[in-house]
Amino acid sequence: MLAKIKIYLAPITALYHKECNDFLNSAATAVFLIFFLLACGILPFTVGQFFFRNQSDLQSLFIPLPWIFILFIPALTMRTWAEERRLGTLELLLTLPITPCQASLAKLAACATLLLVALALTLPLWITITLLGSPDHGALAVGYLGAILLALAQISIGIFLSALVRSQTAAFILTVATIATLTVIGSTNVAQILESIFPDYLQRAITTMSMSDHYKGFLRGSSSLGDVVYFVSLCSAALLLTVLAVKRTSEDV
Repeated sequence: MLAKIKIYLAPITALYHKECNDFLNSAATAVFLIFFLLACGILPFTVGQFFFRNQSDLQSLFIPLPWIFILFIPALTMRTWAEERRLGTLELLLTLPITPCQASLAKLAACATLLLVALALTLPLWITITLLGSPDHGALAVGYLGAILLALAQISIGIFLSALVRSQTAAFILTVATIATLTVIGSTNVAQILESIFPDYLQRAITTMSMSDHYKGFLRGSSSLGDVVYFVSLCSAALLLTVLAVKRTSEDV
């Protein structure tokens, strides 16, 4: 059993290392991290009013984080498959002993690793509020868990949309539009608009699909199993669609 697992993971690990090396050797990665940290460092102290709230929590970071992701995650995922198609390396990749599922998992893991590194670099904020007060560390951990699940779902969507197009710009625009839509449909103003247009049951169904609606539980530090299942299901569905899109491409090769 272990031998079969090792055989299955071998091509995933190889492609994962290749993708990570591409990130490390790219100047765009440094730009990504710098601007991400600037956004996470500035917004909590300006829009989030970190010092004026007089509370020992990271709500000032977690609340604007989905809006930060809307720009940065598409920039992270837009090249995953679109660049392979543009350069013609997708055909070469598909001739190697690696399945579309394994390749998709490797690319997802590489993007997730870079995003986790970016989130880890915000941990000094946790240290800061610990020095300034007595925060609920369990609630802070749940907040970071919500941010990770949100990021994984959005990365999965971005990778799927990148597999559909040949242009990085098109992949970026499609991903921004998709995750922005899944974010704003959970806002109060949009919910009121939907309520005036659709029946209550349909309005609730649309709102339930919102990422922000399920992310709110993590902000309170008391997420439900349903919220976790939502993000895991969204990530799994996007990964499945990615595999189908890559398989379709492989059949055309």
